[in-house]
Amino acid sequence: MLAAAIHSASSQSNGPFIIVNCGDIPECDLPFHLQVKLLHVLQTKQVERVLSNKLLPVNIRVISATNKNLEEMVRNNEFREDLYFRMSVIPLHMPPLRDRSEDILLLMDYFLAKYHQLLNHPILDFTPKVKVMFCHYQ
Repeated sequence: MLAAAIHSASSQSNGPFIIVNCGDIPECDLPFHLQVKLLHVLQTKQVERVLSNKLLPVNIRVISATNKNLEEMVRNNEFREDLYFRMSVIPLHMPPLRDRSEDILLLMDYFLAKYHQLLNHPILDFTPKVKVMFCHYQ
């Protein structure tokens, strides 16, 4: 949600917002061989389509998120230092939702309204018991 808000407020907001979930990659976290490819795109601002040898210029902004300690991963040679340097231009540290329980009710209301509009159907509210359970769930 934070990445989408940053995109919406940027000069690139008229362009596409593309989400790539590296957790969907079979090896989970972004493996070294893919880190090299991402670094290359960030440095050259060019991509090469699959089964092509033609380089295409790209004008992109990358917003990345992780729940890992990348500085520690760099020290342990699990994450490329040069890629970390490239991507940590404006680091934002966002505490986990379990440490921001005051946001839970706001998010519940947001998603309730979102799906009410999306489904064009009157969705009932959360019961007080469910709200308490959500707020106390770790």
